[in-house]
Amino acid sequence: MTDFFLRIYDFLAGRKWLAALLSVLLAAICLFLASRLHYEEDISRFLPGDEESSKYSEAYNALGKKNNIILIFSAKDGSEAGEDEISEAIHDFEGVFDAVDSTGMVPQRQITVDSGMAFEVMESVSSDYPLYMTEADYQRIDSLLNIQGYVRGQLEADRQSLLFPTGDAMVTNVRTDPLHLFTPVLQRLRSSAANSNYDVVDDCIFTKDGHGLAFLTSPYGTSESGMNSKVAELVDEAINRLGTEHPEVSVSAVGAPLIAVTNATQIKKDSILAISLALLLIGLLLVFTYKRFSDILWIVVSITFGWLFAVGGIALIRDSMSIIVIGVASVIIGIAVNYPLHFMDGLKSGVSPRQNLKEMVEPLLIGNITTIAAFLCLVWLDAVAMQDLGLFGSLMLAGTIIFVLVFLPVFTKARKKEGGTLELGRILPDKAPSSGWLMVTVMAVTVVMYFLSGRTSFDSDMRNINFMTENQKRNLEMLQGGLEQSGYNQIYAIAEGQDQETALEVNDNLLARLDSLKGSVAFVKGAGNFVPSEKEQAERIARWNDFWGDGRAERLAKELSDESRRQGFSESAFSPFTDILTKEYSVSSTDDYPLRESFDGTYILNDDGKYLIVNQVYYEDDSRAAAIKESLRSEGTLVFDTGDISNRLVTVLSGSFDYIGAICSLVVFLFLCLSFRRLELGLLSFFPLAVSWFWILGLMSLLDIRFNIVNIILATFIFGQGDDYTIFITEGLVYEYAYGKKRLATYKNSVFHSAVIMFIGIGALVLAKHPAMRSLGEVTVIGMFIVVVMAYYLPPVIFRWLTEKKGVKRDIPLTLKRLVYSIYALVGYVLLMFLFAYPYTFFHFLFKGGSEESRLKYHQFIQRMSGFLLKRVPGVRFTQSGENDFSKPSVIVANHQSHLDLICLMALNPKLIFFTNEWVWKNPIYGYVIRKADYIPVNDGVEAHLDKIRALVERGYSLVIFPEGTRTVDGSIGRFHKGAFYLAAELGLDITPVYIHGAYDVLPKTDFMLREGSVNVEVGPRIPCSKDYRSMTKVCHRIFVSHYAELRRTLETPEYLSVYVRYKYLYKGADVESRCRKALARVNDMAFLREVPSGNHFEIHDCGQGEYALIFALMHPEVEVDAYDRDEDNVMLASNISCLPANLHFHLEL
Repeated sequence: MTDFFLRIYDFLAGRKWLAALLSVLLAAICLFLASRLHYEEDISRFLPGDEESSKYSEAYNALGKKNNIILIFSAKDGSEAGEDEISEAIHDFEGVFDAVDSTGMVPQRQITVDSGMAFEVMESVSSDYPLYMTEADYQRIDSLLNIQGYVRGQLEADRQSLLFPTGDAMVTNVRTDPLHLFTPVLQRLRSSAANSNYDVVDDCIFTKDGHGLAFLTSPYGTSESGMNSKVAELVDEAINRLGTEHPEVSVSAVGAPLIAVTNATQIKKDSILAISLALLLIGLLLVFTYKRFSDILWIVVSITFGWLFAVGGIALIRDSMSIIVIGVASVIIGIAVNYPLHFMDGLKSGVSPRQNLKEMVEPLLIGNITTIAAFLCLVWLDAVAMQDLGLFGSLMLAGTIIFVLVFLPVFTKARKKEGGTLELGRILPDKAPSSGWLMVTVMAVTVVMYFLSGRTSFDSDMRNINFMTENQKRNLEMLQGGLEQSGYNQIYAIAEGQDQETALEVNDNLLARLDSLKGSVAFVKGAGNFVPSEKEQAERIARWNDFWGDGRAERLAKELSDESRRQGFSESAFSPFTDILTKEYSVSSTDDYPLRESFDGTYILNDDGKYLIVNQVYYEDDSRAAAIKESLRSEGTLVFDTGDISNRLVTVLSGSFDYIGAICSLVVFLFLCLSFRRLELGLLSFFPLAVSWFWILGLMSLLDIRFNIVNIILATFIFGQGDDYTIFITEGLVYEYAYGKKRLATYKNSVFHSAVIMFIGIGALVLAKHPAMRSLGEVTVIGMFIVVVMAYYLPPVIFRWLTEKKGVKRDIPLTLKRLVYSIYALVGYVLLMFLFAYPYTFFHFLFKGGSEESRLKYHQFIQRMSGFLLKRVPGVRFTQSGENDFSKPSVIVANHQSHLDLICLMALNPKLIFFTNEWVWKNPIYGYVIRKADYIPVNDGVEAHLDKIRALVERGYSLVIFPEGTRTVDGSIGRFHKGAFYLAAELGLDITPVYIHGAYDVLPKTDFMLREGSVNVEVGPRIPCSKDYRSMTKVCHRIFVSHYAELRRTLETPEYLSVYVRYKYLYKGADVESRCRKALARVNDMAFLREVPSGNHFEIHDCGQGEYALIFALMHPEVEVDAYDRDEDNVMLASNISCLPANLHFHLEL
């Protein structure tokens, strides 16, 4: 990819006019597309849109009439205005609003109540009593009519009530129901009122505490803030005009359309404030940190190009986007500014634009791709505004990086290395503190934060992220108090259907289940049984006819007629009642149903072609809530309470949060690994982000800061922006490790500048008044501060642990593969000892005793177990050569290279006795086996054990001793001690030399992890031992040195050394490692590597990264090797190899 951008640069560098034309043309196209974009201002666009949440939300919004504007009329403070004055003001408001709304923008209004409507409803009900009767009503009527003298008594009571002055409604009620048979029906009708907490005074609606109410319905959705703002202007104008006519009455307005307008207005103000403040402070910072105005200009141009690219790109995909996303753009600026900032910082070090581009492409592109991937994760969320943010963020970052990598290098110039600029990164120490205790403390705190992170909570209350004025908050609280039924809990039981008849049939079944819950349910408000389905109507009419059949209606009519004459009523006084009894009833269409309009818009809702029949179920016992809801739920019903909406939102928020966190982290981690092409560096860059994430969640739990539908995108910034920081720090570490050239400080300075700019961008949001934007700012400030600290501290500490030991470069670095191999080998060895060797040893000697045969079999077991272990050391191949004659006892002497030596020798023959020190003798892992194998502890001297040793030799056992006394530190043969040779002379035994090669390369004394390689164990011919053990020591040492040198010449081939050389190029960049692998794959084709040099000097030209030169120098340590290459980077890379052989020198070929 670096070559691709370099080719573009080479093409455009000589055609700056073309680069300028292309950049201006692209910007112009994006600007044109952006001008066609519509901006949405609805905070609810951040709400998740899954099916269940949408059902709850749609039903709840329909119930709440989300387009309603409620006008509240109250007496002004200090005024004595009462209900009469407020009623007069309400009546006058209707005329005032007509004058203001001359175009009829708001046609739907309910300023006063039609008093004749109630009477019409009563008449409608009385004309169709059979359609509203329940089985309980029939049982009541049957009981009343069976009372002796019931008709006479009721008529006497009616006669007495009519003697007093009364209204038409009372007279009508007596004529239609003189016997009060249908009273429960009327009582149910009255209780079905939407809210009995309101009173009607002089055709005006009043709350219990004396506030008058009027209602307007905006014809626009809550997302259409532009049109709703015009409606709000009409309402304000009408209120102002009414105020001049009724100065003693205060009028305020509240409702979802007005709150949406307030939100949109505040979002615009906060967006302008945040972006303006961010740009101003960033500009000031750039002025102080950069000497050249052109540098600042190009940084601004880069960001502007990215902004236009993002808005233009979204315009191609969709027609609108959330304006909150534009407000959040102040944070995205802090991310996007990274790219031009790093590029301009690179130029300050004195390199050419082309060289700077070459060094910057990889870290900039890796960071950009991972950040874009993190933002794109938002696109798969259900919330539309989250999708907008994901698209905007990813497109802005893509546009910025395109400008930085394609156009910016062309327009900038090479310059001399500058001084005098303000480098804020220098404020921090150059090296991260490497104290082990500090790392332990950080990890301990991380564990604590991990457990606390599970307690992070979510705020599902939309009021906490909606901006409302104090007056709007007070009015909503007052209205909410009026709506509540004191002392009762509420459940919404809603019947759904694609047409009205289907919905009513579902509602009939729902009412039947409600009727069975009378013990648990206090009362129900709703259409109830006043709007039955056609099927239910037919059943009710049949029940009516059955009840009054067999002449029962005629008998009651005759009894009523006779008794009414006796008491002085006119002959036609109760004809409406007799008409009800004798009328022929038929099923009515639900569309023409008389009471339907009374419930329309309250309990019967048409929501985008879907019909909802609403029942408000009230109950007292909280513990019965779940059982009630479960009993009412069935196909076609939606049963919930406000707690379910909140809980569902919390569930969806939690799911979205988990999704963003999991997907962002996974995507970023995968991209890091793919970009670095090394798992260790991917983990190194990702680890600070993971630690930061736990710290952030833990701190939020401790500080009781909650996530909401907006700030859950924190993970996007943490993993999107945070990875940029860790990538640059890691790239700086890799560059210094590879080339030995100090660049980490420059990268850190760049990161620090970027972090300061990013904090400015986020800090601007903290000043916002809109709760959603402010919450995002607060959470992100905390999160990004932790990320920056962890990015500065953890990668350098971990990287230096991988590549250094006590401040000195390791011979070869630690790798994850080596760690896994080492753990596998160690754990396997420990498990083998405890689960097999220890039990076998115990039971072997328990049942077979300590006989000679038993001990020999035990030694054979040790030999087989050692052979088994050698075959299973991962990454290492073991071979054996030479003589293998152990028929006669001897003193076996071997060079000591590694911890593996002991196992290698144990696998040679069962009849071997090892001399051990006290630490091995008492080792908790294998000490028990060592002691049972008759091995000799020599911490108190060999002489103390001569008798036992002599007895073992007589039994045919050979003695194994490492004459060097300790493992070699550099792979060479060390000085021999005389003990082994003294013992051979004392016992008259031959010396059997065993040459171990490769164990040092696989597990040297200075390392604690396995390396890949091969180990060869060669058994040499016996050497007769003389009585002069001192001279024998020197002779054997010379033999070992000479033969070991021969072994090295034979075994240390280019293929063998390739394994070691490959380690030398790890953690030096993906391209470096790739070139190294390709070079080593062709090592067999390099004939000069197998040539024997004729002199003590050898030259290699076009050495590349130095792999072959290093192999040649290792194969011929006696030859001075000078290697040359024309690429300065290659020479620096090769010269900076750790533990470079003293005979190897790299030079730049001129």
